[in-house]
Amino acid sequence: MSISELSVDASDNDWKGRYECMKALLEETRKELDEFQQSSQELENELEAELKRTEEAQENLLRQVGKLEKDSKEWKRKYKQAVESVTYWEAEYEKINRQLNEASGKVVNLEMDNDDLERAQRVAAAGLQYKDEEVERLILERDEFTEELSGKGLLEQEVQRLKVELQGTSDTILGPSSAFLAH
Repeated sequence: MSISELSVDASDNDWKGRYECMKALLEETRKELDEFQQSSQELENELEAELKRTEEAQENLLRQVGKLEKDSKEWKRKYKQAVESVTYWEAEYEKINRQLNEASGKVVNLEMDNDDLERAQRVAAAGLQYKDEEVERLILERDEFTEELSGKGLLEQEVQRLKVELQGTSDTILGPSSAFLAH
């Protein structure tokens, strides 16, 4: 064996060792690549599942946001309606309050007028009672006067009768000629 054969043999062994080393490295790299691809596939599957869950959650959130926006618009409409209603009822309250104040003023005026009427009624009743008493007094006076007149009428009749009697007596005493002189 010569040096060149030794060097070729050494070189062959060296290449074989390197080949074996590279082959082992390649297999290890392939194994790592397969593991990497498998773990990548698992990670991709997990990420796709997570993405799907995230997209579903996002869709749910978007639906909720849409619903909340719709609810918000509805509540804003109801709030506006409530404010309008409160404004209306406040105006009605003010109107009724003014009417109540006016009515209270009228009631006070009516009470004062009623007091004046009651006072006037008492004065009228007192005046009427006075007039009734006056009428009764006048009726009594009239009755007394009527009695006096009736008494005077009786007296006049009595006087007339007495005159006639006196005349008769005087005619009897004096005779018929004195009757002619008396007239």
